[in-house]
Formats: sequence, C-alpha cells, structure tokens
Amino acid sequence: TMTEQQKQHGATLRAIRLQCTPKLKQGHVADMLNVPQSSISGIETGARRLSVPMLKAAADVLATRSRMTTEEIVLAVVLGFEVEQ
Repeated sequence: TMTEQQKQHGATLRAIRLQCTPKLKQGHVADMLNVPQSSISGIETGARRLSVPMLKAAADVLATRSRMTTEEIVLAVVLGFEVEQ
C-alpha cells in the first residue's frame, strides 16, 4: 500500500524534476535510468517504493540539470524538504 513517506519522496523528486533546466520529462528520466516511464510515474505518485539505488541513480540524473547536487537531492528526498517549483 502507498505510505505517506512514499508520497512525500515521490512529490519531492517530482518537484526537483520540474525545476530542472531544461525541463526533464518522466520519459527522459526513465530512459536515462533504463526503466519504464511507468516506474518513474509510480515513484512520483507514491504508488511505487523508491529504493536506495534508484534514489541515488535518479538524483545523479536530476543533478545534471538541477541547481542541486546529487547529495542535496538525496537529502531533500529523505528528509522531506520542500523544493521550490
């Protein structure tokens, strides 16, 4: 079942993805991670659990287009920090 923590993790990742420049679509992130787009959608909605390796890989991808570093993205997701959109 979907937990509040999963929802928060996903919402934070989505917010970071949406503030990337240029913007990253779910499909682009999925391609870079070699996973189906539905996996990224599931993570962002909280329907799918975010594993530690997937968090690290996603943070690496997002950091290439974000003003945040990989480490900052991981901390924001794990600690539930709000991210500007």
